[in-house]
Amino acid sequence: MNERDAKPAPDALGSVEQDRIVMLSDGVFAIAITLLVLDISLPNGVNSSDVSAIVRSLLPHFIGYTISFIVIASYWLGHHRIMKVITHVDRNFLWLNFLFLFFITVFPVSTSLLGLHFGTVAPTIIYACFSAATGFSLWLLWIYASGKSRLLHPRFDPREIRFRSTFYLLRGLGSVGAAAHTDPQKGVSATPQSEETRSIWLIKHPKFSRAFQEHLDAKQFD
Repeated sequence: MNERDAKPAPDALGSVEQDRIVMLSDGVFAIAITLLVLDISLPNGVNSSDVSAIVRSLLPHFIGYTISFIVIASYWLGHHRIMKVITHVDRNFLWLNFLFLFFITVFPVSTSLLGLHFGTVAPTIIYACFSAATGFSLWLLWIYASGKSRLLHPRFDPREIRFRSTFYLLRGLGSVGAAAHTDPQKGVSATPQSEETRSIWLIKHPKFSRAFQEHLDAKQFD
């Protein structure tokens, strides 16, 4: 048998599969971020010659976009760290990765809702719930890959496994806490710890959301 007919080594096959997953995932992240910014447009009825009116009308959407951009970027970093340390993939990992990507693709929907009804309770809770679901799906991805060093190198540091498992779990729980402590009068009472929790706390803080009350009231008469 010549070299042309030889089968590729298992490590080479694993590397190819990982590269395909990374390329697919990066493409989904890029599309999700692009869809976020496409939602920023001037609402009907706004005077195009009034700069202050344009800024007031676009600011809630832009803030929602900025928050989601930071959150999605942090999830990309987490996914990137996982893909760097695994040695191979299997079918279950692929499906868990698709679950994670599903929630990433939903981010533009929750962000659009947040921008349309900025400072109100229900959209903030929905946004926090989607963020929590994304965080838990990333945690599941890591738990499966690291369980019994299933997809990791056998000599991977166990302390690093425990640290990442705890970090990803607390990240998801932080978004759940943000949603649970959202109050229409007092805002978020919990002290923010993660990117998602800090973002939700910022949205619901009374002094912050009060600045947009005039804009929200004006939208009722459009």
